[in-house]
Order: sequence, then structure tokens, then C-alpha cells
Amino acid sequence: MTNVRVLIISDSPADASALMEALERGGYQPSFERVSDAEGLAEALRTGPWDLVLSDFQLERFGALSALSVLKERDGDIPFLIVSDSIGQETAIRALKAGANKCIPKALLERLAPAVERELREAQIRRTEAALKRSDERLRTLVNSASIILFATDREGTFIQAEGKGLDALGWKPGEAVGKSAFQLYERHPEAVGQLRRALAGESFKATVELSELVFEVDYAPRVNDGGDVIGTIGVATNVTGERRARQAADQSELRYRNLFERNLAGVYRTTLDGRFLDCNDSFARIFGYDSRDDVLRRPVWDFYRSREDRSSSLERLIERQTLTNYEECLRRKDGTLVWVLENETLVDGPEGPVIEGTIIDITERKRAEEQVKHLAFHDTLTSLPNRLLFNDRLDMAVVQAHRAHQKLATLFLDLDRFKVINDSLGHSVGDELLRRIAERVTGCIREGDTVARLGGDEFTVLVPAIAHEEDAAKIAQKILEVLRLPFFIDQRELFVTTSIGVAIYPGDGQDAETLVRNADTAMYRAKEQGRDNYQLYTPGMNSKALERLSLESRLRQALHNEELVLYYQPLIDLSSGHVRGAEALLRWRHPALGLMPPAEFISLAELSGLIVPIGQWVLRTACAQLRRWHDMGYPNLSVAVNLSSRQFQQTDLVHQVTDALERSQLPPGALDLEITESNAMQNAEVSISTLGSLKDLGVSLSMDDFGTGYSSLNYLKRFPIDRIKIDQSFVRDVTQDPDDAAIAIAVIAMAHSMQLSVVAEGVETEEQLAFLRQNRCDEMQGYLFSPPVPAEEFEELLKSNRKLSRRPSRAVRVKISS
Repeated sequence: MTNVRVLIISDSPADASALMEALERGGYQPSFERVSDAEGLAEALRTGPWDLVLSDFQLERFGALSALSVLKERDGDIPFLIVSDSIGQETAIRALKAGANKCIPKALLERLAPAVERELREAQIRRTEAALKRSDERLRTLVNSASIILFATDREGTFIQAEGKGLDALGWKPGEAVGKSAFQLYERHPEAVGQLRRALAGESFKATVELSELVFEVDYAPRVNDGGDVIGTIGVATNVTGERRARQAADQSELRYRNLFERNLAGVYRTTLDGRFLDCNDSFARIFGYDSRDDVLRRPVWDFYRSREDRSSSLERLIERQTLTNYEECLRRKDGTLVWVLENETLVDGPEGPVIEGTIIDITERKRAEEQVKHLAFHDTLTSLPNRLLFNDRLDMAVVQAHRAHQKLATLFLDLDRFKVINDSLGHSVGDELLRRIAERVTGCIREGDTVARLGGDEFTVLVPAIAHEEDAAKIAQKILEVLRLPFFIDQRELFVTTSIGVAIYPGDGQDAETLVRNADTAMYRAKEQGRDNYQLYTPGMNSKALERLSLESRLRQALHNEELVLYYQPLIDLSSGHVRGAEALLRWRHPALGLMPPAEFISLAELSGLIVPIGQWVLRTACAQLRRWHDMGYPNLSVAVNLSSRQFQQTDLVHQVTDALERSQLPPGALDLEITESNAMQNAEVSISTLGSLKDLGVSLSMDDFGTGYSSLNYLKRFPIDRIKIDQSFVRDVTQDPDDAAIAIAVIAMAHSMQLSVVAEGVETEEQLAFLRQNRCDEMQGYLFSPPVPAEEFEELLKSNRKLSRRPSRAVRVKISS
């Protein structure tokens, strides 16, 4: 909460407490003193300082207007807000003109905190700009002199911008000053050198600079970057030599007026509060693209603003402050284009009421130059991507935000593979264009809030904030690898390029920008060592696992081609007869180095990499072909169950894949049982219903696997065209000991039977489990009690032996179901 010292002028302690509570609700931590008369106010102002004054309008012995008079004599810069229910609109206007900053009804105290925030901010701005403010006479002299120099320097004091008629006095032509040192200009004037050093140290002030016979009034202000570092100065220098001499002339006032309105390069104008132009000079008309001042005088003031709201806001500020000095504003020319001006406005009394007098200077080119300089300072000139400086700045901020939100972020370091060969053989123009195209493709791989930067040469970095898991960064790295593998067509040449990527994750791989970039760079070199065209995660605590996973993915891509994948088959047993009804096809990987691997060790990797789709197609075709052979061996009633992965189930050509597998194997559709998990089916239930319906139309059998572990509703379950439900082994495992598991199993069996569905129990390992399932009329089972998954050859031997599940009586299993 923000501390604020508040002086309250009120007769009511209760009102004071209400004001403090309103400020506390708005995020302030106020301390206050209440006074109710002029003596108390004077004493409080002596014991200050105060950040804010809150006053009732009419007290028993005192009033807000009297308090304003006292306050303006002591410290006119303290925000003064009137909080009262006894003030009307006319009185409020009178109070605002007297110097009050805001009038708020007591019934609308929710407006107090936002108003205080704005007024405190405005007061701070006024204090920081106090050294740049001038009196009205000084403003008139500024535009009258027509000797203004707008300048900017870098941190070494070298001019990067200098423009204005004032350059003539120094003997410089437009543009000639750029690149010259201000210190050399001041070398014979030690006081001026010291003033420039103060500005470069970050101080804003106004100073008189005497250069031989010339005298300049200079307003200095520091130029800062987004991080708050001083990178130079910016200012306005006014040649006041002529002004000093002109003071000796008897007709100085007439000359000043003539110069002010007729010969000044700055635009000068007078308007009414309701938006009518009273007068302007030709410079004003020229700045806004009008042929003459008469064209301007026929227009309303609103035409010069981007919107009426902008004008209303500007007018409101002027009425509150009476004078607005040296503020920048974006206005509109006659042709609709925008113009940036440096504006000064003062509200003065005229014969027919208040009048606005003002001056403007066109600073559009200066603003463009500043934006260009700023852009060049923080962006790569070739690709327009952020450069190292801006990237590090954003990474610093992202680290702070991630720390506060307890989030992770990723830093990717990219280095193009063999880019130097293309650059050297085809020339730098082709190489530069290739870098631009690469920048576009990489940018297309990231989210809106991410950052791609070019560090130089063929090195790029990517900032990915707010990630949940390191796999999120891996996905982006993989996407970048894939898009860069596509050919580039430049100058009628087809070029190919790949990249090596290193990934570092905050906070595990570093807690500051420098460490994260360095570790990502280290990981990038490891990617180079692994054969290029890949990504590597820098995770010291998990590095071996990451390397193993990446190695597995690379090897898995070759497993299909090298015929390393194999199917095992686990028997499905009909509990009523004890005979083998069919088999579930289960995938295994014969890894050349790691041996036989179960699917749990590589299926998730296959899902992440997208390899699960071609692997799933292979499993489907292979299982159907194997079942065809068993049918031909004399087992025509045998069926095979094949699991569909989440990714495979979402394929638009899934029905075609199944049809193709059945046609290739000449297998009757009813012999194929496709299994989907409950969670997969519910990811998009309506689409799942449509897909399952299309599969059902082929004549295949459908099973819902791992039932009970997802979140399906009965409403959707009855709409799924499935034939059987498989009770997950997590419920079967403790079905004879855990009453909850027993209750779930019994309920699932009863529900399935009521819906004309059969039930398969997975993971049956004991006679007790089998007895429980038979006792509760489960239809089928599979598990180690009968047989583990075995290769096709062993499954054939099992068929030939005509092995069946024992039908010997089993002792009834009683499980107490909790009420």
C-alpha cells in the first residue's frame, strides 16, 4: 500500500474517518491531521509537509475557498480536493478556477482514490517539470525570437539531432551539427561544460549558456531508455541575444507583438472555451496544412483534434491548472494526417470572458527521429527483430514476473547449421535475405507474448514465458526445426537450412537472464555435437533423463523402418465357458541397446512427437493380418482388440485407416475390436459419438477401455455405440479387499448389463478375484492368472493346446460394502 500524508479540513471527525477508509480501500495507507479553522490550517502547513489536502466546502468558521487562498500562499503545488455535498455546479466551477483540483460528492467516495491517484501523479509531474516551466512573457519571447534549436545528444555529448533557426547564429547549416561534440562547442566555456555534464548525469534544469557574444537559454532534460538508464540529453535552446539587445529599444513591445504574430516560426493562436478561433499566425496555418490563417479561423477547434474526447480532456486539464507548459500532443492536419506539436496554453481573461492563448512548435520530425533512434537502439537492422539489448531487457522482466507468479519460462538459443557455406558461396545479399526469411518463419512458430531476437550473425534467441512444463518449450523447438527444414526459394534457388537449438528453463537452469542465455547456448552446442538439426534441453538435475528421451525419440523414428516394433497378444477369456475368445494386441519395442521395452516407456514420447499416428497404423494392419492367419489356421471365431491412441482417434481419416486394414487382411469387420479410453472419448464427446458411429457402421466391435478412471456421464455413455466396457485393473486389483473397489465393480457390471453391454475385467491375477467376478456375472477377463502378453508364436501354441480357464468351483468371496 502507498503511504500518503493527508491534511483534512473538516468539522466532522466521522467525515475524516470516512475519507481515510475510502483511501485505504483504494490502496493507500494514509496518515492524517484534521483542522477546522484558519489558525489550525496555518499551523499544520508549518509542521508539514503534506501530500494532499481534502476539504469540506463550508465549515462553521472557515471554508474551502479561504483555505485555498491560504494554501496557495504557502505551497500552491499540494493537490487540493473538495469533498462536499453542499456544492453546486456553478460553485464547483468557481472553486476550480480558484485553484481546487477536484470536487467530489460525499455520496461518491469510491471516486476519491482514483482522483487522488491522478492528482498525486500530476503533482509529481509538475514538480519534475518545474525547472522547464516559463512565465507567459518568457513563452512569448521564446516564439518571438525565432531562434530555437531543438537538440538531442548521446551519452558522450555528441549531437544526434539539432534543428531550428537558432543554428544560423552558430554558423551551422541544417544537419551540419549532427556528429559534432557539444563539449567542443563549449570548450572555452567551463560553466557550460558543467551544465551539460549535469544533464548527462540525469538532471533536468534550465540554464543560461553564454558562447562569446551569443546567449542561449537552454532547457535540459535527460534521455532515458525503457530501463531508466540515461542515454543522452534532449533540450530546447533559445537564442536570446537579440532579446537582450532589444530591451534597449523604445518600441520593444510593438516589435515583440509583430514578431509574435507575423514573423514567428512557431504557431500562435487565441481561441474561446467553446472552440472558436479568435486569431492565429501564418505559421500556425502552415503547420496544419492550411493555405492561410483565414482558412483556420473558419474552422472549429475540434477539427484539429483526433477526437472531441481529446479536446475535452485537454480543456479540462487547462481549466484545472490555468496553464499547460511544454507538453507534447498529437493533433490532426487538414488532410487527416497526424502532427506532433510541443504546446503551451494559458487561460487568460478577455473582454468577453476567458480566452485560451497558446503556442505550438511542430516536433513531428523530432518524434520520428526519436522513434527511429529508439528502434535502432533496440532492434536488429536486418530483420527488425529485437536485438540482444532488448531481448535481455525482456528476459529480465519475464524472470521477475515468473518469480512473482511461480511460473516457468524457457529460453531457446538457435544457431543455424552450415549457414556460413551459403553465405560464402552465394554472397551476403542471399545470406541476408535467408536470415530475414528465417526470422519470419521462427516468428510464426511462437505465441503473441513470446519474443524472437537476433543476437547477430546466424544466432537467434526465443523467450517463451509462462510455460507449465518443459515439454511446452520442447514442442516449440520441434516446431521451429520442422519449419526450417522446408526449402527456401531465393533468387530462383532452392535453399535448405537446419538449425541446432538449446533450451534452458527458469528457474531450474538459471535465475537471471545471463545464466539462462549462457546455459541455452551450452545446450545448443550439445545439439551440434548430437549431429545438428535437433534440440537439447539444458537440465542439470534431469539432464541424463532428457538426453535419454531425446535419444529414444531419434531412435523411435527409425524403429518402424528397422522393424524393431513387435506385437504381443494377451488372451481374452469368456468367463461362462473358460475358452479364449480373442486377444488384445499390445505393442512392444525391441530396442537394439535397451532390449524389450513396454509401451509405458515410449508411447508418451510417440504421442508428443506425432509418431503415434504411423505407429498406430502399423499396429492396426499388423494385428488384422495376424488374426487373418489364425482364422486360416482353424480359429475363425477368434477376435483381436486394438487400442486407438488419443492422437489416432482424432485423425480425420481414421475410418479409412480401419477400412484399409480390414481390406488388406480380408478380415471380417466383426472380428476387429477397437478400444478407446474413457478420457479420449470425452475430450470432445459430440465428435466422438460421430466417429464411433462411423466405425460402428463398418461392422467392427467397440470397447471403452479403462472405464471408471475418466469422467464420462451416463447421458453420453448411453449415446456411445459401444459393445463392451473394460473395468480398469486399478479397481480389479483390490476388489476382494477394498469395499469401495468392489462396489464400483459391481455397479459397473450391473449398469453395463442394463445397457445391454458386456463387461471385461482387466488385470485379473488371483483365484479370489476370478471368483468375485464370476459371482457378480462379469462376462470376460484378461490377466496374468491365465496368461501374460506373449508373442504371436506362443499365442498360437496356447490355441493349439486348447487351454481354457478352470471351471472348478470357487469359494464365494464376501466383501462388506460400506453403507
